[in-house]
Amino acid sequence: MKTLFSVLMLSLLAGCHPEGGSKANTDQKLSLFPPPAAAKRDANPEPSLLVHLSVYRILVPAKSISHNEEFWKHVSEDEALDVGAHDLLFANGFRAGLAPRADWDYFKQIIESNNIVSQMTAASGVTTSSFEIPVKSKILKQFITFFHPINGLVGQMYDRCENSIAVRFEPVPRKPGEVRVTVTPLLRAERTELLYTNRNEVWEYNFVHPEYLFDLKLSVDVPIDQFLIVAPSPDADVSTSLGRKFLYQDGEGQEFEQMLLISPQPFRLEKKATTVPSSPP
Repeated sequence: MKTLFSVLMLSLLAGCHPEGGSKANTDQKLSLFPPPAAAKRDANPEPSLLVHLSVYRILVPAKSISHNEEFWKHVSEDEALDVGAHDLLFANGFRAGLAPRADWDYFKQIIESNNIVSQMTAASGVTTSSFEIPVKSKILKQFITFFHPINGLVGQMYDRCENSIAVRFEPVPRKPGEVRVTVTPLLRAERTELLYTNRNEVWEYNFVHPEYLFDLKLSVDVPIDQFLIVAPSPDADVSTSLGRKFLYQDGEGQEFEQMLLISPQPFRLEKKATTVPSSPP
């Protein structure tokens, strides 16, 4: 009898579950990156990331930022770019740097005191995403000079064109929480070609394509606690410079310059375990 009783008790204990025991069911939630520190586990897969990017395009009176050294004291240019990239930007009428989110109140005052021309948002996962910010359209003719890192100062005339700023962004590999943002002036020009037939007839074809990308080496890894500022440099005073053509705008008898405030915010898609009772209540 003792032997039979022992066997029955062991069978009952083997069939019991500890309190709270359950089968795991998973769903996804969106949490601000980086998450709280957790114990390290072996062979954990990389977390899925979602990057939300906001771009504010703000009009301010001409020279109020490009010639305002007090403003640039709030922006770290050395942290964002090396010397070569900074000098190339500056000579082409552009200036860029990182600003801390802790200093947001200062930039908020500038935004509230001026006109926000546009606000764009985009989202991306682990892959690279890009979009364009229209700046000027229906330009019949413009002459642009560009300081090339190898060829020096070059200039060209463009007909019937549109100016935009291309923005590309992606998570930085092996740097959780950082987002790589690349900003490039983009020009679309309409080109006309004439085709002559055997009967000496002339056919006119118009081609429009983004064939002019001005590589300013403006690519910055933005940490989670900072955002990127892009604005004209004093060299944008030159009427043919890239900074003048892409970051200046005329309006109601007054000239304005544009500031781009680019704020990436990475999130992590993490799996959350929920408990499913092994038996109904």
